Amino acid sequence: MRAERDQDDTAHTQRKPERRLAYEIAIGIIIGGMTLATIQALIAMVAWQIYLHDLKVILR
Repeated sequence: MRAERDQDDTAHTQRKPERRLAYEIAIGIIIGGMTLATIQALIAMVAWQIYLHDLKVILR
């Protein structure tokens, strides 16, 4: 004779992986957003340096 699992036990064990997955997705979104912001800031800095260099050439 085999023992059957209670429904309470399976519901309790399934919640933890879903919560962990949600945290991992949230961390991935945060890290991705920070990476995107850093790349945009670097592009803006390069564009600003090009603009300043061109402005110096024009004003000479």
